[in-house]
Amino acid sequence: MEKIIPVVLCFDKAYEDWACVSIYSAFLNTPTKIKFYCLVPDSDSDKLNSVKLLKEKYQLDLEIIYFDVQLFENWRLVAHFSRITYARFLIPELINEAKIIYLDSDLLVLQGLDKLYDTDLSGHLIAGVQDAYGGEKFSPISRNSDDIYINSGVLLLDLNSLRNDSFREKCTALYEIYKDYLKMPDQCIINKYAENKKLILDKSWNIQIPANLISKDMWESETMGAAIIHFIYDTKPWMKWCNPPIFNFYWELVQRVGLPNIKPIEITTINHMIALANILDLNKSFEDSSKLKTDLINLLIKNLSEK
Repeated sequence: MEKIIPVVLCFDKAYEDWACVSIYSAFLNTPTKIKFYCLVPDSDSDKLNSVKLLKEKYQLDLEIIYFDVQLFENWRLVAHFSRITYARFLIPELINEAKIIYLDSDLLVLQGLDKLYDTDLSGHLIAGVQDAYGGEKFSPISRNSDDIYINSGVLLLDLNSLRNDSFREKCTALYEIYKDYLKMPDQCIINKYAENKKLILDKSWNIQIPANLISKDMWESETMGAAIIHFIYDTKPWMKWCNPPIFNFYWELVQRVGLPNIKPIEITTINHMIALANILDLNKSFEDSSKLKTDLINLLIKNLSEK
């Protein structure tokens, strides 16, 4: 019987293009066949173009599953997270698999997913990589002192066990208790739900990169040997104010995807320019940074003179 690795992503129209890049990276670098499941709000049912083109172009085994967006209509929006982040609570009931890999849409798979999928969960409900940037310090939900807080961008899920354990109902109950304090909504809830029932994976399966907080040298050293690179925080590699080495690395793969409608997000605000100038300084690209700061000063002078 042919081995097939089931993989699920949750996204809406706003993240569709970047989900396509994540899907393509997994397809490109995994020799084993993958069955992709895409959980998308039903309000976007007539808006998906890129993912359908991707499926046709590469003959992917890909299924779009639409869920009722009203389920999370009154759930809180936190920071840059959209309500789509809560869709992963629906995975066990919407996808008929025994075990599945969950992937965020802001990551790149650089090595085959076979080893990750074949991980023995040994009675654990969920497997993930420890959060690399102290997420547990920001979580308002207390947990046992020996419980390790994981990043929810890459997860291996025992769907049979989660279904039997009423996963969505228990996560919803936790949300109702802590909703006014959540900083990383789904992640904090999942960590509490699976308290002391998580298997900790090798960090190579989720190398967490805050794109505009690390230098070029750190980027190169941090990603050495990475199986999956996950771009955390609100500056993403498809934004032109992103750290240039990271932007260029990501965009090389986008060009390989070959979907002509996928375009980077342009610099349109002063804050974008400042962010890029700061990262150029961090990379010691002082000449480029100085030129950008000059452009910024001239723009500010122009804006003031027009008032």
